[in-house]
Amino acid sequence: MKNTVLRYPSIWRRIQPTVIYNVILSVIFFPLYLTFYNLDIVAFELDYFLMYGFESFRLNLLGALFCFGFFLRQVCKDLNLVIFTIRAIKHDSDVILFGGHKRLFDGIEGVGKTLNVTNDAVLLACDKDEKLRFEYYLKKPFEKKLKDDKHYKVLCESYKFYKDHPDKISHLMANYKIQYDGKESFKFDIDYFKQDKRPAESFVMALTELADELPNSWSKIPKDEKNDPHKVIKMNETLSKSRQWFDLTIVSDEQRMGEVFIGFRATTGLGRSITGREKCLVPKFLKVIERLLYNRVMRKKEKTSKFLSRLYSFVHKITESIGFFEFKYIDRDVLTSKGKTEEQTFVIPCRFLFRYDTRGERDKYPLYGRQPE
Repeated sequence: MKNTVLRYPSIWRRIQPTVIYNVILSVIFFPLYLTFYNLDIVAFELDYFLMYGFESFRLNLLGALFCFGFFLRQVCKDLNLVIFTIRAIKHDSDVILFGGHKRLFDGIEGVGKTLNVTNDAVLLACDKDEKLRFEYYLKKPFEKKLKDDKHYKVLCESYKFYKDHPDKISHLMANYKIQYDGKESFKFDIDYFKQDKRPAESFVMALTELADELPNSWSKIPKDEKNDPHKVIKMNETLSKSRQWFDLTIVSDEQRMGEVFIGFRATTGLGRSITGREKCLVPKFLKVIERLLYNRVMRKKEKTSKFLSRLYSFVHKITESIGFFEFKYIDRDVLTSKGKTEEQTFVIPCRFLFRYDTRGERDKYPLYGRQPE
């Protein structure tokens, strides 16, 4: 049987390419500057140039300025690497400690909503896996005494459920495909909200385009369950009591927060509107190589070789995994969609140890796969 323990994505594994890239540059520029030049030589060359100008120009000035400039630049990059790593660690902690049991991201297309939903959901699932296993291990010695305890019975059933599904990411359910550590997420079903199915304890649901799952047109609650074909009454009850019933955490996204099912918005602990993102500590040297390879492919056109194609893909994959994303966001009141605070930021590494399908709806499009007209 596969190992069912859900491994926490450590910060080191996620920043490894960034650290290696900056270490290589530091190894190149630090000895180059410290061996052949120092601050005294740079000061002397600048002073000499200011005194005599181009009449007695020394080429040594160019070498001193070049080495000093790249040395100083790399020092700043290494310091920023430390700062961004600390900020990323803090964000990991904030996701688990201060997110609430239901959170909603909104923002324009491509800004990173589903990316952050997936990142948060993976972190939370790892946390829930550890806590559920710890509770099970803690109570296991008292199994005989707790044999008639309903809570222990539920705990044992949930522990067994995750153990019996080694091909799935423990504690993680999604309405799109998430892959992590060689496993896939459990498939979401709306029947869990309608109380027609019961999930195991301590699930995290990652739901993208939430209004497709819980349309706001269902927000009017009928007085009688007989006049409730969508089971809105049951879903409101599930959402309001999900923490008490089966420790459910929901992380979701939607472009238009106001269209989300009001039963969900009313119980959301955190509403975050992502206003933009910026990639920091970009590997500019690798970017130059990537651009040269890109131009080579465009010149070769249909004659592009397998080697060139693979080389570009390899360099592009490394380049994309180096650095950090800095997201700008505004905390919002989920019921009124009004901003509550000024713009803030958080940081996550650019390397993600999970894969997620952002084009999962393609196969549902009836014309997908047909000839364009």
